[in-house]
Amino acid sequence: MFSRGNEDEDLGFENWHRVDFETVCQYTGLTDENRTKIFEGDIVKFGKYIYKITFECGSFAFSMWK
Repeated sequence: MFSRGNEDEDLGFENWHRVDFETVCQYTGLTDENRTKIFEGDIVKFGKYIYKITFECGSFAFSMWK
């Protein structure tokens, strides 16, 4: 799969980039205590539990990790 570069630029082949679907995740709109964006697939610790951020049934969820 390829993705286009900036649409204001020339859209010749040199502006396309290979995309690895395993690395594409959606931003949740949330940040952690360090103001780092939290994305789908991230692993987070909340209290004493560890969760994986998932996207299910149209919304983000905390899924038990370990």
